Amino acid sequence: MSVPHPSSEVTDPPPLHDHSNMADNMAQQMSLFSSGMEAVFQKLADSLNSRQAPSSTAPMLLSFDPDQSESDIVNWCALSEMIIENRKLEGVDLIVALTHSLKGRAANCLTKIQPNRLSWPTIKDMLISKFSKPMMMQDHFDQVIQFRLTIKESPAEAGMRLWQLIEKIPDANLPENVTTGFVMYYRNAMIKYDVN
Repeated sequence: MSVPHPSSEVTDPPPLHDHSNMADNMAQQMSLFSSGMEAVFQKLADSLNSRQAPSSTAPMLLSFDPDQSESDIVNWCALSEMIIENRKLEGVDLIVALTHSLKGRAANCLTKIQPNRLSWPTIKDMLISKFSKPMMMQDHFDQVIQFRLTIKESPAEAGMRLWQLIEKIPDANLPENVTTGFVMYYRNAMIKYDVN
């Protein structure tokens, strides 16, 4: 009687594929992966660009050319101020908007302001003083009396702006200690007013 031999549970290995098929499959998978990643990166880039577009594109302000016969810097500043405050333009966005709207001599004025003083109140005061029609003595004093500290302005910056308004008064010939005293008094009054 013959004894049955135990059967082996080990199966034969699968036939080996040639290396060219494996290389083709691997290249195809890498190509699919690469195109998938490219699509992901493109969507990410589009998303980032769409988020950055509104902040990097400053709103358009009306053009102002001081050499045009009917130009009025005071009204232009009043209208521009509404847009600047509504859109909260400051820093680079403010400068970009102004460089697109100011023409000729007005555009050159931006280069004369110190970089650390590039704020709308400073720019507005400079443009008005340079391009506005001649003012009567009373108009100068009205500007000083109606002077107010802006929200983003420190008392020192406001004092400097007030000093510039006082210096623009023609034929005032105020001694420096009188001007300094007036500015300091006004600065302290603004601080007291803002605290209370």
